[in-house]
Amino acid sequence: MYDIVVVGAGFSGSVLARKIAEEANQKVLVVERRSHVAGNAYDEYDENGILIQKYGPHFFATYQWWVLEYLMQFSEFYECPIKAVSYVNGRYIDRPYNFKTLQQLLGPENSQSLLEKIRALFPNRYRVPVSELLQCKDKQVSDYAKLLYDTVYAPYVAKQWGLTMDEIDPSVINRNEVVLGYDSWIVDWDFQYMPKNGYTAMIEKILDHPLIDVEMGTDALNFISFYEKQKKVKYKDRTMKALVFTGAIDELFESKLGDLPYRSREFTYQTYEGKNQLPCGVVTYPKEQEYIRQTEFRQFNPYKNNNGKTVVQSEYSLPYNRKAEKGREPYYPILNEKNIRLYHQYKSLGDNYSNLFLCGRLAEYRYYDMDKAIISAFHLFEEMQKKGIFDDKL
Repeated sequence: MYDIVVVGAGFSGSVLARKIAEEANQKVLVVERRSHVAGNAYDEYDENGILIQKYGPHFFATYQWWVLEYLMQFSEFYECPIKAVSYVNGRYIDRPYNFKTLQQLLGPENSQSLLEKIRALFPNRYRVPVSELLQCKDKQVSDYAKLLYDTVYAPYVAKQWGLTMDEIDPSVINRNEVVLGYDSWIVDWDFQYMPKNGYTAMIEKILDHPLIDVEMGTDALNFISFYEKQKKVKYKDRTMKALVFTGAIDELFESKLGDLPYRSREFTYQTYEGKNQLPCGVVTYPKEQEYIRQTEFRQFNPYKNNNGKTVVQSEYSLPYNRKAEKGREPYYPILNEKNIRLYHQYKSLGDNYSNLFLCGRLAEYRYYDMDKAIISAFHLFEEMQKKGIFDDKL
């Protein structure tokens, strides 16, 4: 007998389940479709002792120390600033795209006047969206922005999203700002760390509570039903105090309004002897190669013996299709005006049921960094408290 059902054992579902069990003293069932917890942050040690993140690289970064401090109850952490480069036109260039990138693309001998203009036109600015540089009235600055746009931004969007720049929401593009300086951190967030023993071990400890049971390998969609008369959802024909859903919202409603599109991922692996194969832990490929990114995990997890070997993961972007052999996992919501409008129609359906709560990137159809997923789970817990969800026993 459970008070609350949480569908999904990623960051959002796991943190919320812990809050509900620990602070509201409710018995929680966490239902996970996959055979493991931790969602797309899932990691495991390979035969060489290298901690592999099976769904691509995940670095924990935040401005909010309290979020990291919360996670430190469940894992040791070590500092690990997010660093990467891009491979463009046969060479590696700095990423984030900064003043060094400018010199790499134009040549240092052609850079002085442009660097001086950018500093003068954007005083006391540290990072700016490429769209702002494109709109600059100074032609030399806007021409360089157009070079960046055509060389890295547009081809990356086409490769990652299968869309043109006009078809994607500007917020997606503006996540990768241009650095007005030589900083090599991908994001300038204050606290950038990694859990020493991996995300899976940390999530397992979050879920390790006497009032939490976890059921893996179960598709909760087979057991969720909607009762229009009572305006409630049921799980296995039982009315719960609450059902928290963290999966794809359109699939919850059997795609009755149409499919929400996502991008998916596929991965291949190559093991090498000896030295590192990449110039840093993560390399992106806006145009070259079929894969969009490569990750060499040994470079940012120094805590395990790797037997002199290193593993490179190559990552391919493809459309999500739940019925296909490849691309069956929804990773990234494709944000544009049409898709956001469809999401809000689905959300309106969900609002009709008083005990249904949506949480996480798939259920809320937005891109969540890990710290934002945790903050969202905290906020939802407070909302459920205010609504009196935990007050009365079944």
